[in-house]
Amino acid sequence: MKIKRNKSQPYFSLVILVLLLLLIGLAVIFWRSKYHMDQIIYPRVKSAESVELLPTSLILSGNKSIAKAEYDVLPNSLYNKNVIYITYDMHGLCALDGDASSIILKQENSNGRIILAHYGKNCYNGEQTATIPISDIEGLDKAKPIIRVALSFWYPTQFTVEVAKLTIASTDKDVLGAHIYKVHTEQDKAISGVTPLRPFPFAKENQ
Repeated sequence: MKIKRNKSQPYFSLVILVLLLLLIGLAVIFWRSKYHMDQIIYPRVKSAESVELLPTSLILSGNKSIAKAEYDVLPNSLYNKNVIYITYDMHGLCALDGDASSIILKQENSNGRIILAHYGKNCYNGEQTATIPISDIEGLDKAKPIIRVALSFWYPTQFTVEVAKLTIASTDKDVLGAHIYKVHTEQDKAISGVTPLRPFPFAKENQ
């Protein structure tokens, strides 16, 4: 008695093999892309070379006034440092440009200025961490230590900003260009009927 062979069986096995190879290929691509992002877009911090600049977390509030805080810090060298991490909560505030959302890193005869409106998620309600390459900070001299930190915020209505951490650090790799970390201000979320003005000299300081 002759046994009839199923002619479709070899083709079915071939299809199964191709699908398995395709799934393995996709898994490899996913793993490599995830590893690539972890290593480059989010560089790891060498904890031994991280320095916290703020003595405590800050809460700055104002209502058509400038909210300011300023602290002396132990001279912290920027040698071998390449990034600053700022952990903060804007509580939905759409930060404005210039002095209205600035963090000043004071040095002898020079100042570095960070405009927080240029980083992170503007108008966001919740804690977030902005990653800022030191090379991107205007006016900062890497040859000089930071000796004082000043923060300044302003908006034409009531606002509250919490700053939990301000850390200078050295990462395993050089931080890539600032365009990876910046999220530009959402201009379409400005308050209707209010024209934001530069805080000086239009607003008074919050006492």
